[in-house]
Amino acid sequence: MRVSPRNAVRIEEIPGERWSLALDGLRSGASACYFDGDVTVRLSRWNQGPRDDGRIHVEIFATQEYPVLTKQVAETDVRGGLALFERVLAAGPKLSDLLPDFGVLYDYIWDYGNGAVAIAEIVDQARLVWFDEHGPPN
Repeated sequence: MRVSPRNAVRIEEIPGERWSLALDGLRSGASACYFDGDVTVRLSRWNQGPRDDGRIHVEIFATQEYPVLTKQVAETDVRGGLALFERVLAAGPKLSDLLPDFGVLYDYIWDYGNGAVAIAEIVDQARLVWFDEHGPPN
């Protein structure tokens, strides 16, 4: 399953014009960007509205629908997403300079077609903590 996160700019190269715009959006808290690999990773920071916490969110999207998602697939998705994020960080210091300023939160996301919802938080560099309303998959 390939997702194209809403309200996000697709980044294909770093450095680049879109990457500069994406960094400006992360600084201001006004927009998001995403990267495609084996898994999609969205970076966002919101400073207004219901998601206003000021932190940079690293959101790794599930590659399967939640009802058929397995723990093994989720763990593979998260490892792939974190590896992609590490490549983004290694491409230049500008993003890594923002992380201490705003803080960072890692989420595992299910895009169900009409929207997307966080189904787990990613802690300790790859461990999934499933939100109660969704529970871990089989």
